[in-house]
Amino acid sequence: NIEEINVKDISCFENEQFDVLKFDVDRSILEQYNNFFKTELDHVESQYDYNPHITIAYLNPGLGGFYKNILSNINYPKTVKIKNISYSSPEGDKYYFYK
Repeated sequence: NIEEINVKDISCFENEQFDVLKFDVDRSILEQYNNFFKTELDHVESQYDYNPHITIAYLNPGLGGFYKNILSNINYPKTVKIKNISYSSPEGDKYYFYK
């Protein structure tokens, strides 16, 4: 059973170190995985609100809006198939879960 994520829009968020250009996605499937990881695996809360997305690029500060405008005019995929999911432990070990 291969699950798909519905891609909605291109957006960005900014902080002092970089801008993150990203695809906004349907929340349901990724929220289910996030809830599983939070209840079943050791973790450190790094965000207050879970915001599922697909990162396109980390950019120099101030460039996110520029590239968002350019890329919003292209025809990008509206669904993405999940092939694997990774989990990074608080100690830095990385584990992969394959579909």
